[in-house]
Formats: sequence, structure tokens, C-alpha cells
Amino acid sequence: MALDAPVLESLRAALRKIKASRYAWPFLAPVPPDTEAYSELIAEPIDISTIEARIASGAYGTLEEVVADFTLMFDNCRTYNTVNIEGQVFLD
Repeated sequence: MALDAPVLESLRAALRKIKASRYAWPFLAPVPPDTEAYSELIAEPIDISTIEARIASGAYGTLEEVVADFTLMFDNCRTYNTVNIEGQVFLD
């Protein structure tokens, strides 16, 4: 079951605001494939452009699935940015 039109419009409006934020830039596009150790640390990469494409294609059946992808995006960020290449934890 796909998200209904009012929910989709709300998501699109929210994405426009998120993308306009000066803090959004690290999340707008996929992490480049040559980013050091990223693929070893992050099993399921996700970014705003991928979420936006999934919304446009009707890939999400529930709002919870959208929220789960945003949560995954921030979890990935936290994971990658708290562990250096030798596996030392900086935060947490």
C-alpha cells in the first residue's frame, strides 16, 4: 500500500525545507564510493536523494518506513564519524 496524496505532499514539503537547511549538505547525496573505510563500516548507505527517489517511486508503504530511512541515515553518520580508520571510538 502506497502513501496517500496528503502524506506525500507533506513529505515533499518537509524535504524541501530539509534540503534548504545549511546543515543538510552532508546528507544530500550518496557518500562517494572512494570515501575511506565507508563501505566497511556502513552496510546500508542512505541519503536524502535516495529517500526522495523512493518517495517519488512509491517505494514506501508507510510513514514509518520513511522515518526508518532518516533514522538509518543519521545512525550511519554517527557510526562513520565516531570511528576512525583504526577502529578507535572518539565519541559514544
